[in-house]
Amino acid sequence: MGIANIVNTSGGGGGSSEIITHLVNSVDGAGLRLANQGYISCADVSANRFGTNDFSVEFVLSQETNAVNADIFISNLNGSNQAVDAAVIRWDVVQNDNIQLVFTNSGASETAYNFGYDPAPDLNEPTHYLVSADRSGNAVLYRNGAEIASVSIAASGSANVGNSSQPTVIGSPVNNFGVKGNVYRLRTYSKALSSDEAKNVFDRADVPTALVSNLLLDLDCAYANPTQSTVIQDRGPNNQDGTLNGTITQTNVIKQLNSVSARIGTSAATPADGEIISSGKISANSKVNINSNGTLDWGYAADYGMLTWGGTTDAIVRGATSKNLILGANNQNFVTIDTNGQVGVGCDPANPLQVEKASAATSISNAQNDNALKLSNYSTAADGQFVSLGLSVAGTSGATADSVIAGYRDGAGNSSLRFYTESGNTLGERLTISSTGQVNIGTGTAQKLLTLQGDDAAIRLLDTSGTNQFASLSSEGGVTKITSRNNTSHGSFVFQSYNGTAVLERASIDATGLATFSDGINLGHENLTKYDEGTFAPTIAAETGTINGTNIDGRYTRIGNVCHVWFTIECTGVSGASGAVEFGNFPFTSSSIASDFNTPMVVRYVSLGSAVESLVLRLFNNSQGGRIEEQNGTSVTNLADNVQTGTVFQVAGSYRLSSG
Repeated sequence: MGIANIVNTSGGGGGSSEIITHLVNSVDGAGLRLANQGYISCADVSANRFGTNDFSVEFVLSQETNAVNADIFISNLNGSNQAVDAAVIRWDVVQNDNIQLVFTNSGASETAYNFGYDPAPDLNEPTHYLVSADRSGNAVLYRNGAEIASVSIAASGSANVGNSSQPTVIGSPVNNFGVKGNVYRLRTYSKALSSDEAKNVFDRADVPTALVSNLLLDLDCAYANPTQSTVIQDRGPNNQDGTLNGTITQTNVIKQLNSVSARIGTSAATPADGEIISSGKISANSKVNINSNGTLDWGYAADYGMLTWGGTTDAIVRGATSKNLILGANNQNFVTIDTNGQVGVGCDPANPLQVEKASAATSISNAQNDNALKLSNYSTAADGQFVSLGLSVAGTSGATADSVIAGYRDGAGNSSLRFYTESGNTLGERLTISSTGQVNIGTGTAQKLLTLQGDDAAIRLLDTSGTNQFASLSSEGGVTKITSRNNTSHGSFVFQSYNGTAVLERASIDATGLATFSDGINLGHENLTKYDEGTFAPTIAAETGTINGTNIDGRYTRIGNVCHVWFTIECTGVSGASGAVEFGNFPFTSSSIASDFNTPMVVRYVSLGSAVESLVLRLFNNSQGGRIEEQNGTSVTNLADNVQTGTVFQVAGSYRLSSG
């Protein structure tokens, strides 16, 4: 193998001046021209061998018309210039007029697979090719990102490509057997690239991220080294650098654009250093356009996004049709404007404005610095300054109805929150939460934890399950009113207590105004715990003999520990009666005080056989009965002797009970 003869030139083959006006995507025209017997040899690297696995070979080539059988790529070339245990990509110009994929064995015997594509139209044109080899299926040929031919290679699926451990060669050292023309790119991959991946590598200058792990060999054919080095760098992961051999010419066809400034079009202006002046549109492959009116389009021609800035028109940043506009930083998305105009900060929006924080705040003490949304005005630390959030609803006539929520500064380290609504086109303060948490509804300032102020300061509790059923608490003219309504009837009041387990009714006022207390009333000195009214049927008896009662009517009223009774009883069935007359079956048991002090009851009688003056009824201690005595306490021992059928006793009076 000889030493490369390298010539720096701005042109192409044969020393002619080749100015190329259009190149395939992602290739700028900087590359290497291989003359006859010019080739690049890359020492064997085991990690880059294809073996029996799938593989792909990508190259950008401008083949000259004077080539014969052009071996473009040979995976293994031995010292006798024979392709052994190799995969060969050949441009057969003379015999078959197509591109071939050839497999060889250790004896250099060939098995050729013809793609059937005549490459004549591609002569002298920079063209992107990709051969994608599925060892158990088809090899597919792509031209400029599009599939143009395929052929089954399953019969060579067991061929071990690279088994002979020879160098990989681009071109050929054999006379009239190597590619002649410009080579701009050579890459190999450890997989059969799909149609989408073939299109992707055609569109891009770099290796797509998804294919980096499959990259084997990536020769930098635009090395342009002024020291005339014969080594070009492998940008792949395994450092399989290439050595140049034979006559190779550096190609740098865009050299004429290396300028300090440029003027394009009909403009007469003189550009300053570093400036480009264009009288029309500046386009980058029709994907980014700087228009003459100062707007910027990006994306595909039928689906541009747009940027307009400066001049007399509005500034516009707009995403493409049916696409969101996303703003971000630190390689993350933070603000999204979706196709419906909804704005999401930290989220995909489902509302006109939606703000979400990535993590929830865990301490309210740090809320000033841990908000999902914060509104702040510049403050000179003057009391009364505020920041507000306005809420406005436009009317059909163009008028608006406004509401405002405002945060006020009430002194160093103190703030209040105030709510305003509009009434009669006037905005007024309706509710205030002070710095200490006191709430005021209406005019003025809070005086307690909750304060209601105004000409009609009232609270209404409305039961919506009924009709006009409500309670209200109001204060007017120094009078506090509690009102209960039950539709067209007066409402009632119930006072209850709760111990966490049971609810007990303690007092009530019914619709008629009747008040009921469950356990009495405290009158200041004593607790009035009992009040009762009712009837009872007293009994009558003689100390000896028999006296029965008829036409009995007894009533009582109990207040605390005093019971007042009224009763009348007519005697009947009198037989052998003598001694004292006694009564029983009173409604309550009497107290245990001395009988002399227990309140005597007045006794009136009718039809008694003998007149007796000043009779009283005295109850016995701890008893529900007593007997008739004279007022001086002397028992009328012969009173029963005078009782006859038809005698009527009428008794009225009070007595003390054994308990209150």
